[in-house]
Amino acid sequence: MSLYAIASVIAKPLTGSLMDKFQRKNKKYYLPALLLVLVPALMWFSRNNSVSALYVLIPLLGITAFAYSPVMNTFIGELVPVEKTGAAVGFLNAIWQLGSLSAPIGMGMILDTFGNSYYYAFSALAACAFISWMIVLFISLPQTDK
Repeated sequence: MSLYAIASVIAKPLTGSLMDKFQRKNKKYYLPALLLVLVPALMWFSRNNSVSALYVLIPLLGITAFAYSPVMNTFIGELVPVEKTGAAVGFLNAIWQLGSLSAPIGMGMILDTFGNSYYYAFSALAACAFISWMIVLFISLPQTDK
């Protein structure tokens, strides 16, 4: 668990710096790239039987799970008028909290249904990440010289 937290603490400021550095260049593809790493990592985690593999998987999951927020905050700053930024960030955080509430309930239902099979539970998480990836591909950032 410590590796997950350490990786997430490192990932957020590093991702924020990358967003500042790249400005608009290829920024649109950063979030889908994170999700494309997250989906196979979740599937690998669901089938993992090796403790040593956890030393790779746990930090990878920590990075991909938390590096998204600087990207999303950057998108909000570019997609939403300044006077509505607070409301947009609040809405995004509300959606995140709904996910934090519903994910354990959904995971518990899957575990109960499939006899404590973590494969199906993490496969469901991977499917949600994949759907998110498909949605994010349709985000279009305004074309300006910012």
